[in-house]
Amino acid sequence: IKNILKEHGVTAFYKPQNTLRQQLVKVKDKQPFEKRSNLVYGITCGGEGCDETYVGETLQSIRARLKQHQRPNSNPAQNSAVYRHLKDAGHVLDSKEVKILDNERDWRRRGIKEAIWERVEDPTLNRKGGLRFSLSHSWDRALFSVPRRLSRDSSLSRDKLH
Repeated sequence: IKNILKEHGVTAFYKPQNTLRQQLVKVKDKQPFEKRSNLVYGITCGGEGCDETYVGETLQSIRARLKQHQRPNSNPAQNSAVYRHLKDAGHVLDSKEVKILDNERDWRRRGIKEAIWERVEDPTLNRKGGLRFSLSHSWDRALFSVPRRLSRDSSLSRDKLH
């Protein structure tokens, strides 16, 4: 291609897409899972035969947020839905059952992404109406094609999006 372009008076420059430096040098170490923050996350209960799910967002580290889900609040009405489920069912929260669904530093955008993932996943433990943003149902058709990441059974119905 370079020779053909040269015949027509066009000089071509090429930049390699995959360099040895890109393959060998990692500028930053990957941040450990428990220290990641600014997230939209999903929890699948690890209890025997339990398919309960939860979608949330946090500015804090995922470790700090999971600790909050595992302890009672001084005001019982403000206890996390995850905490109540774990207490009532006698289940234990396993960090292996937590998935990061999205990253977002901006508070407003993170709230919108939480609403999107709440609609996609249809979590059973979320308090309905507890989101910062109410997502219009005009998005349902587009969100139907987004694959679920929390359900253990990928054949679960997506009735909420129909």
